[in-house]
Amino acid sequence: MTTNIAKCLNDILKDARVLPVTKLVEHICGLLQKWFWERREATTKMCTPLTKWAEKRLRRRTNKSRCYLVHPINLYEHHVVDGYLNGLVNLSDKTCTCRKFQLDQLPCRHALVACNLRRISCYDYCSPYYYKETLATVYADSIYPVSPMQEWDVPDDVQSVVVLPPK
Repeated sequence: MTTNIAKCLNDILKDARVLPVTKLVEHICGLLQKWFWERREATTKMCTPLTKWAEKRLRRRTNKSRCYLVHPINLYEHHVVDGYLNGLVNLSDKTCTCRKFQLDQLPCRHALVACNLRRISCYDYCSPYYYKETLATVYADSIYPVSPMQEWDVPDDVQSVVVLPPK
């Protein structure tokens, strides 16, 4: 949300920007083909249920929460004492008073400790967005190169239109 995407793309396309528009589009198409292929390949090599980013985040949170105390309130609610903010976790609603559980849609430190106490998988409380299957679906489509102009089927009414550069 803080990265200027136009700036990033300009940096990636700095050499290709001098090309004619059709060649620039071909270059961008080639980049997309490459990126989609690399991400598809990376997804097939993942050996965990979640993406690398989500797994790393859960691992870090788990390590930081090892010394927290958990007081079960009922089957789904737990009071977690962390020595700072503490947290009231509701596993059935996927909420915690620290609000990280709701914000990230990944179990926060407090929720991870509650899952550990109940001996249930924290993966059941992760958003489907973080699963490697979801990531694979995002990059499942293929990007095809632009065919030569001779193969284009352009209707006559479109071909007859004269497009002038902007003033």
